[in-house]
Amino acid sequence: LTDIVPAALLALCDWRDLERRVCGDATVDVDLLRRHTECGAGLSATAPCVEWFWEVLREFSPEQRRRFVRFVWA
Repeated sequence: LTDIVPAALLALCDWRDLERRVCGDATVDVDLLRRHTECGAGLSATAPCVEWFWEVLREFSPEQRRRFVRFVWA
């Protein structure tokens, strides 16, 4: 890691801050995800099935949301 980031800069971060900077936030912001999602196959962002999808995703636990993002990202 110190080949990329100088050790002096790493010393300014604790492990939680470093983890967040490397891995990103552990929480999935559904509103942010929705704003950056494009519908395809002739679907509208206001189609009932798309609205239901976002409702269900909001009901997921934080762990379920993380798993969902990992699934669709792979």
